[in-house]
Amino acid sequence: MATSQYETPSWPASPEHLAAARQFLQSIATKPDDRPVLIIPDRDVDGLTSGGIMQRLISRVLLKERKVDVQTRFVAKGASIHDPSEKAEIDALDPRLLILRRNPPNLSSHVVVLDQGSRGSPPLASSAEVLLIDHHLSTSFPQHAVVCSACNNLPVATTSLLTFVVVEPLLAGTDSATLEECEWLAVLGVKGDLGEWKWDPPFPGALHDRVSKTHTKKALSEAVSLLNARMSIGYRAHCSETNSRMPRGNSMGGN
Repeated sequence: MATSQYETPSWPASPEHLAAARQFLQSIATKPDDRPVLIIPDRDVDGLTSGGIMQRLISRVLLKERKVDVQTRFVAKGASIHDPSEKAEIDALDPRLLILRRNPPNLSSHVVVLDQGSRGSPPLASSAEVLLIDHHLSTSFPQHAVVCSACNNLPVATTSLLTFVVVEPLLAGTDSATLEECEWLAVLGVKGDLGEWKWDPPFPGALHDRVSKTHTKKALSEAVSLLNARMSIGYRAHCSETNSRMPRGNSMGGN
């Protein structure tokens, strides 16, 4: 299996974690049904940029030739991805379908959880396969989930950068716009989580330098501010109440 030019044998995650995440994602492209795919990112800049990267990979590359719905939803305000109420939402995909959970076409086949923190718990979904990509410190993870964690590989990468390193080999041959957008989102996520971070090795300085040629520090800072404003308390409440997907065509969406 191809690897990323930006990974090393010990960073940003173990080779086993990176390979497992890529194998999971590749399985989406060959899944035998048209059940939806669900992405659940955290609401902060690192989570949103991770979600933007994943949305682009799945909708524009892995499922480019297929009519499969790729949805994004947020965990309810004050809740955890590990809560039983969230599992019920994941199993139904659309909360309005809770009473119809026996209808398989309404259930997601794959769920990608990004930057949500990790802890030992029962499975996050009843029937869907789950990939968890994260950088928060943890020694245990949800049952049956495929895990790609950066927490034990110093210096700890952001989830956005980890997500980009995972998907970069799978972007080979895609259009230049999609690749450039994913690079931008990876660097933006680092900016949002770590501020004025020095991109010393193993952080890929070449990636930062390439993005910086077309996006100034001011542009990065303004983008972080805009995302933080967008996810203000009022907007977060709206997202949690409606469980709405990211609007198509916005800066984070994949289409």
